[in-house]
Amino acid sequence: MKSLFASLILVMSFAPSVLAQAPPTIVLSDTHKALWTPSIDNDVTFGTPAVPKLTAYVAELWLKANVTVSGTGANTTFTPNGPPALTFNWGKPTIVNNTQAGPPLKPLVLADTEYYIWLKSTGPAGDSTTKLGPAGPFGFPSVPAPARGPLGLVP
Repeated sequence: MKSLFASLILVMSFAPSVLAQAPPTIVLSDTHKALWTPSIDNDVTFGTPAVPKLTAYVAELWLKANVTVSGTGANTTFTPNGPPALTFNWGKPTIVNNTQAGPPLKPLVLADTEYYIWLKSTGPAGDSTTKLGPAGPFGFPSVPAPARGPLGLVP
């Protein structure tokens, strides 16, 4: 089944004081992975000895019920309330064709539950102050139980 979220594209930018960043995009792929354009700071180092400016990408997932959505169209805003339900440190995945990918989300989340996902970058100077996202809502239906025969046995 093709993902309903493969066409969802979102844009973000980082505060220049923390991490300089050209606006990347994020999509949820047909294989249920979050894909994004790497930060321009992905391979930048500073100081002696050289220290990476960006050390990881962190995914934050909020339950749909804990995100306030207001406005419409281009004026829609998403405000997460409280801490994220799940947080994943995805490190710095290998860049392939100018894209980075997190692990498949389906095995990491509860079935029949909808989430919004935000992505931020982090490094020695701290976290990005603006996050990529949200993508969503997204979720995965539970697998239906197999049909049972007259004696309750699976045919």
